[in-house]
Amino acid sequence: MPANTSASNVMPPIDTSYKRIIAIALPVLLANLAMPLQSVIDTAIVGNMNETAKLAGMGLAIQLLSLLLVSFYNTPPLVYPRKL
Repeated sequence: MPANTSASNVMPPIDTSYKRIIAIALPVLLANLAMPLQSVIDTAIVGNMNETAKLAGMGLAIQLLSLLLVSFYNTPPLVYPRKL
């Protein structure tokens, strides 16, 4: 590899200010809180019904939905590869 590099290959400095970090972390935090909150609300609503089979079905559905959502956390690098 040549010792001299062009200016287009130089990476700009990364902004590590607290404002920028919080601006990125806040939506992730809210999304991570929304999934369990949705499950609690669904369970509370279905739990007020008289049939226990519906509550058992909701428990299974919540587990499958959580598995599905968590499995997609790592797929964006596969779907949208980085440009080098």
